[in-house]
Order: sequence, then C-alpha cells, then structure tokens
Amino acid sequence: MQDLKKNSRGGKFRRRKDVDDFEKRVINIRRVAKVTAGAKRLRFSVISAVGDKKGKVGLGLGRGLDTKAAIDKSFRYAQEHMKSIDIIGDTIPHEIEKKYRSARVMLKPAGPGTGVIASSAVRSVLEVVGIKNVLTKQLGSRNPLSNAYCAFYALCDLDKSRILRKRAEYRKSKLKKDDKHESKQS
Repeated sequence: MQDLKKNSRGGKFRRRKDVDDFEKRVINIRRVAKVTAGAKRLRFSVISAVGDKKGKVGLGLGRGLDTKAAIDKSFRYAQEHMKSIDIIGDTIPHEIEKKYRSARVMLKPAGPGTGVIASSAVRSVLEVVGIKNVLTKQLGSRNPLSNAYCAFYALCDLDKSRILRKRAEYRKSKLKKDDKHESKQS
C-alpha cells in the first residue's frame, strides 16, 4: 500500500516522497564513546549519501544510540537537504578542485568507458548523482566525512555558464553523429 499523507489544510491525499525513491549509500559508520563518571556512553555516527542518479544528491550525518537509528536519521537529513547538480552526459563539465576543512579533492571529466576512479567516500557521492566517468584525486585528509563533504561542495560549485556552453557542444556533437549515422543507412 502506498504511503499517503493528508494535506495540512485538510485537502486531498498525496503520495509522500520517501527515501526509497532514491539510491542511498552509507559512507561511514563510527562508534563514538563519551567517558562519564560512571562508565563509557556509546553512540554511533553515520554519514550517508542519497541521490536519484539524475543529478540530485544530498549528504546526511546522523547520530544515535544504535546504528539503525543513526542510519535512518542520516538518510532523512540527506533527503531533506538535496541539491541539484548539472552534469553533461555521464560526466562533469569541467575540472574543479575544492578544499573543505583539511580535505582537498580534485575532480576531472573523463571519456566514456573510464568509470569512476575515486576513493570510497568520493565514489559514493559521485555514483548517487549519476556520474559514470570521472577521474578524482584526494589531496589532504583521509577522513571519509571530510572527503565526502568536499566532493559534494565541489559538485555544487560547478560553473553554470561553462555547463551551458558544454551542454550546447554536447548536443551539437550528438546531432552530427545522428546525421552521419542516418546518411550511412540511406
């Protein structure tokens, strides 16, 4: 049965967009201990990526007493804070380097068939966006949390004017290929 939610004004029911509509990945699970006078208090911290593989992505950090609660919180936060990323075909439009805290990540567009060459945290973010061909280099911290956020902010900082230019070039090249293909068939 579909999960239905009533409008706040008592209006019609509508389908609630759930996390299940998106691709979701757990990037890292950490066990965090707080030492108190009595004993150690254990909690869990989880970072996850949620995306639709069509250019939308969100990162979430969730904390809880057990892993299930922390994972649910991180997925919910990631879905609520999704951003749209402009991609060209199945790669990024231009090279970008971004620094976030102690992490630095460089992303480069790659040709078809290259795949996603990246560390696990950066790879998770890129794959849920829908990027299939990209080269990356992790320069700096090895912390998965910092690297995931760094890749996320690098994707958010892609230049819109360059994207529009690249998208126009991509369409022209695709039209030329289609015209050549049609002339060979006739």
